[in-house]
Amino acid sequence: MVVTPSEPSARRAVRFIGDGKACAGMTRRILASRVILIATPDDEIAVVAQELARIGEEELRGRVVLHTSGAMYHTAAAMAAGHVLAVEEAATQLLLSLGMRRSEAVRALLPLTRQVLENFETSGPCAAWTGPLFRGNYKVARAHLEAPQESPEEFAQAYEALSHLAARVLAKDPAGVLAELEKTSVEKKLKAKAIGGKG
Repeated sequence: MVVTPSEPSARRAVRFIGDGKACAGMTRRILASRVILIATPDDEIAVVAQELARIGEEELRGRVVLHTSGAMYHTAAAMAAGHVLAVEEAATQLLLSLGMRRSEAVRALLPLTRQVLENFETSGPCAAWTGPLFRGNYKVARAHLEAPQESPEEFAQAYEALSHLAARVLAKDPAGVLAELEKTSVEKKLKAKAIGGKG
């Protein structure tokens, strides 16, 4: 159940989360949930907690009631939604630069994204991870880093940053993968310097 002050905002929240039943205002129906997540700004927690206590009283015993930092929660949500969309669109634009139509690019990429997210949900992050870093194929990872050189610089920067992030949060040996990525980064800088020196 997703509860907000109004029905329209509750429906928007359900669409954003991808699950749940929209509900306007706190009612005793909340007590059907074993876990209650309070996702309000920090300065509104006390008001929400008091309302929960008024509604639930002793019935709240045995239930988990928690609140995440407003900023941290919204950062996580932005990464899981807005940033994923930015990466998906960037990948689409890379395929467009090869001459694909948008509909073709989307058809090529969306099944991959859906499958990895489904695997993430059912098997966990490490089991869902795929790609050259997962396989330890740093030669391919280097080629990927150089591929978008004709695109705006944010594309290559994003690929490099996302590779480092993947190493940190998904790799069994983060330090080893990060060390290999650092070698790639140094090689890239030396190559760029050499090319610049010739000009």
